[in-house]
Amino acid sequence: MDQKWWSEETVAVVTGANRGIGLEIVRQLACKGVTVVLTCRNENNGLAAMKDLGEAGLDNVHFHILDVQSSQSVSDLAQWLKTMFGGLDILINNAAVLGQGMDWEVMDKTGVDVRQVIVYGTSNETSVYDHESATTCIDINYYGTKRVVNSLISLFRESFGRPRIVNVSSIYGLLKMMPNPVLQKQLDDMDIVSEDFLDSILSQFSEDVKQKKNMEEKGWPAPFSAYKMSKICLNAYTRLLARELSDKAYANCIHPGYVKTEMTYGTGDLSPSEGAENVVNLSLLPPGGPSGKYFSEKEITDF
Repeated sequence: MDQKWWSEETVAVVTGANRGIGLEIVRQLACKGVTVVLTCRNENNGLAAMKDLGEAGLDNVHFHILDVQSSQSVSDLAQWLKTMFGGLDILINNAAVLGQGMDWEVMDKTGVDVRQVIVYGTSNETSVYDHESATTCIDINYYGTKRVVNSLISLFRESFGRPRIVNVSSIYGLLKMMPNPVLQKQLDDMDIVSEDFLDSILSQFSEDVKQKKNMEEKGWPAPFSAYKMSKICLNAYTRLLARELSDKAYANCIHPGYVKTEMTYGTGDLSPSEGAENVVNLSLLPPGGPSGKYFSEKEITDF
């Protein structure tokens, strides 16, 4: 990063930011002098995070409650941003859930550990999920991001060049995670991919989960089926967004690395600070940078 284009007047919004990678993204942006809006759905958790940042001397961080599942909550944030700052320059969509838990009893009996399950997809029998949790996962990870983008897009400013949208994704969002070869090929073809197309895929996936179909037999990714589907579609949506906003904003997605957070049950190779650094680096790339790309940590790689 060889060109500082931002200042204290630059406004960044970070979703799901009261802990883990999100909190570290806020901290690092604030340390670089950016005005940051920390958002999360639990007010007490958000205020506690704000207190810690304030005690560290970071007085350029603001808090606003945000539930990405609620259109009203997203709209309230948009109105507040317009009144408070007149707009924003950086949007980092970090809010996400895993969408399922672990069957610890099965794991104890089989000797499979959490890292094996998360990294290698070992033993789908250890993963526990239902239709409700799968639906919530997709609604937060994919549709939640769309709600935020659609509500805030009109507030993007051009004071510092083109605004930046960074969608925090995952290695689980790569096309190779989609075992259905037909869908994999379609998702790689931007002449086919549209928001309606992605909606239809997620609708069929949700129905199969509801009917308790065998995910692998149906050609869906497993384990972590809902999480993988949400991130695969998020990556495709990012490419659509970049094309739609080609002359207005940069839009990229990123796998921040395998990070030690609550979502990974404390496993991982990177600290939250190291994972956040990768996201912050992308959000602050100099003008003229890439758009519609997938970053694995700090490198552009194939979808």
